[in-house]
Amino acid sequence: MPSNKYIQFIHENDTWLRTLDYFRQENIYLKNRLAQIAKAALNPTLLSELETYQNRFVDKDTVLSILRFDIIRQNDLINSYNAMESGPEILFKIQSNQAALREDMQHVERAFNSLKFDFNNYLAAIL
Repeated sequence: MPSNKYIQFIHENDTWLRTLDYFRQENIYLKNRLAQIAKAALNPTLLSELETYQNRFVDKDTVLSILRFDIIRQNDLINSYNAMESGPEILFKIQSNQAALREDMQHVERAFNSLKFDFNNYLAAIL
């Protein structure tokens, strides 16, 4: 990749992949914590609320997987870009994809942290 801009894109994407891996690990931890609470829960209302969180955690797994795939695909596109052989449409696609991924990551980071804090506040209130 001849341009420093695209080298930066690769570094940015690598950072996002590490962040997504951290979120995936945190999501596993939260689901395990939920399972511990559910084992002790006898209240049907509590079980229903825990099921809602379980569904939200599973949804996050799906979002994280899709975003991870999109970032890897973007890295492949950047790595295959050759300024001498590729037209300006590829250059535009790389830049617009990167901007969209940046927005997606910002949204995922906020949503995941919100879910994590919401779940921990919920547990603090019921325990």
